[in-house]
Parts: sequence; structure tokens; C-alpha cells
Amino acid sequence: MARFSVKTEASERLQDIFTKNVRVRMALYDIKQGTVAEALHLTQATLSTKLNRPKFGSIIHSQI
Repeated sequence: MARFSVKTEASERLQDIFTKNVRVRMALYDIKQGTVAEALHLTQATLSTKLNRPKFGSIIHSQI
């Protein structure tokens, strides 16, 4: 099965909501990124990248 990514405003909003929800729960329950990453079978670096991804329409995206 091929994997691809289509960035739309709706998908970016969904990503933002998901990221905020994860961050709120991590803060509320005092859970570290490493713990969440381990539960998701990711490295802490990968989770960090996903949580800190550039926002849609940022300077980085507009230069591509």
C-alpha cells in the first residue's frame, strides 16, 4: 500500500487540534515525551518532530 500526504487546510487544522490535545494531556498528567513515544512505538525524537512540525503556510513551507 502506497503512503502519501496531502496537505489541506482541513488536515492541518486536524493536526493542530491533535497536537494540542496531546500536549494538554501530557501536561495534565505530567507525562514526558519519552513515555508517550514508547507507548506509540516511536523514538522520542520522532514524536518531538511530529509535535513541533512547522505550521501550514509558515515561511519554511512557502519557500518550498
